Amino acid sequence: MRYLKERRIALLTAAGILVFINIYLGFICASHLLIEDLVYLDVLLLLAGGVIAARDYLKWRRLGNYLEGKEILSAREEEWLLGSRIAEYVRQERENKEMEIRRRMEELSSLSDYVARWSHEAKLPLTALKLMNERNQDEALKKEMQGCVVRLETLLQTVLMGSKLQCPEHDVKYERFLLADAVREALKNQSYYLIQNQVEISLNLGEEMVYSDRRWLVYLLDQLIANAVKYKQTPAKLSFTARTGPGDGISLTVADNGIGIPDGDLPHIFQRGYVGRKLRKGDYRSTGMGLYFVKETAGLLHISIEVLSEEGQGTSFVLRFGDMADYLMR
Repeated sequence: MRYLKERRIALLTAAGILVFINIYLGFICASHLLIEDLVYLDVLLLLAGGVIAARDYLKWRRLGNYLEGKEILSAREEEWLLGSRIAEYVRQERENKEMEIRRRMEELSSLSDYVARWSHEAKLPLTALKLMNERNQDEALKKEMQGCVVRLETLLQTVLMGSKLQCPEHDVKYERFLLADAVREALKNQSYYLIQNQVEISLNLGEEMVYSDRRWLVYLLDQLIANAVKYKQTPAKLSFTARTGPGDGISLTVADNGIGIPDGDLPHIFQRGYVGRKLRKGDYRSTGMGLYFVKETAGLLHISIEVLSEEGQGTSFVLRFGDMADYLMR
């Protein structure tokens, strides 16, 4: 039907020409033209029109598939469908686009390498600061300095992993490991903030095993823990619960009793730079990037995320791990 709609003018024109030929020959050659000859001519014209229409329909369908990316054509087929001049223009534009993509990927790779080197170099003076702070006799200043150093280390890690997210193809290694180990590593990474804010931790992880990249999963959990601490309520609580559902695979629920997320903000929390209506008042320092990185990392690891939250009551993030067993060696 779509083909008939798009070609209706051409089909109506062809039908009009056929009618005109019949009327013209009927009136002009009425005394010399046999009805059998006219019918024979009509049949020939209809057969020729059918062949032309069938060929045009084939080109129309293949061109549609080509434009929608469903079919790849050879150079010769492109010329047949588009004509030599248009096909040459399309090939040139494709080459230019591929060159631009390669250039962008090289720039992105160079930037990622630069960030990695910069992060590594920046860790050296931070380590020196930590050692120097150990000799600090002023306990109040020592505690404040320690908080600043830990904050800088966290930011460095976020910058490094965020840059790798832009080009992660060669930085993901799937393996089978104990989910509890990844959770405990993330808690250790955030231990300074958890202790300072007196967050009560509850673990119900069992012996669940998952297929994933442990380093990226720990990074994802780091972000969720940091968010729970940042938007806590007193007394602060944070729980981790692993479950194996029938047919659903393994899920991990990270739940806090913090300030919660307003209903109007929930659909947007994973958007890049979104900080929410409440946080725009300046009560909390937020860049709106933490949950964006969580969503990007989850996509990289084939983990689906569900968010349940009630304002003033807390937030739960449910992570459901994809079944990667068919693609990995046990």
